[in-house]
Amino acid sequence: MSGILESGQIAQPAMPRREDFSEDDAYGTTIVIVRKGTVIIGMDSRSREHRSGRIVKEDNIKLSQITSTVYGTFSGRAKAGRKLFEAMGKWDTERKENGTATTLKELADYGWELIQEGDGDNSYIIVGIENKEPKAYGIRKYPKSIRLTKGYAYGSGTTFAMELMKRKFKDDMSDRYAMDLAEEILLYAALQDKGTGGDLHGNLFITFYLIKS
Repeated sequence: MSGILESGQIAQPAMPRREDFSEDDAYGTTIVIVRKGTVIIGMDSRSREHRSGRIVKEDNIKLSQITSTVYGTFSGRAKAGRKLFEAMGKWDTERKENGTATTLKELADYGWELIQEGDGDNSYIIVGIENKEPKAYGIRKYPKSIRLTKGYAYGSGTTFAMELMKRKFKDDMSDRYAMDLAEEILLYAALQDKGTGGDLHGNLFITFYLIKS
């Protein structure tokens, strides 16, 4: 995607990244910070077993390419999330082949329709650049897909993430401040929330992405 920059890892993974998800793998917390001309999304690298809460992987890739210009991340069941993004990408491709362009809002609404029929426990964020403007949409079973305009968190660490977000979010913050805030929020959520990590034994990597017009 033009305009997307990966921050790099806060510490480097000690082993190759994995994409071999089991049915029970689940993700903890994802956040998005939106300001004029910029969207930042962040996520930790851990996944846990859905039933027991045991950390099963420490080096997951949690950003998926949905179309040539749209990326997404999610909290909740990993298999369900990947399946949804694949279906959204296929739908966009079919529309392009028929000469129909898909807006980010239309793609988000289609994703919302799909989760009504399947696993609706996940929360999703999709991001892209549309008309030279970075945009982000949140997709949950309730309510319908919404455009995200400030700071949001999804997943098991939402309470902790939003506690810090509300205290430190500034409408006029710089890109550097916003990226530092994304890192601080995710580390705070990881320390407080069992679903995100619960502690820092082993490896925990924080990745965030800056999307600029």
